[in-house]
Amino acid sequence: MRVFLAILLDPPLRDALRACVRALQAAHPPARLRWVGDEQHHLTLHFLGEISPTQVEAVTRALAAIPPPVAPLSLTLGGLGAFPSFSRPATLWAGARMPGAGSPPERRNMVVR
Repeated sequence: MRVFLAILLDPPLRDALRACVRALQAAHPPARLRWVGDEQHHLTLHFLGEISPTQVEAVTRALAAIPPPVAPLSLTLGGLGAFPSFSRPATLWAGARMPGAGSPPERRNMVVR
């Protein structure tokens, strides 16, 4: 199965992404794109690809052993894109960045299919 590690969005970030998605939906008729529900919006941390059920169990155990973070993660949204392209969108993404991190936004984070 295709597996990725992700975190759910907190309400302010989820609301900002929801507003962006609603604007995109208004611009594109439903016949052209299939939109997922807001509950499926997330921040992808790492794509593991195709792994076996046994590997999924091992990853689940390893993740369960990680202690929760001490402080909340602070993110801002910035930039939109599409895979494979805007002219043939299969997946839309919104970039996210940690304020003060100084690195460019990851361009495959929040996925809307």
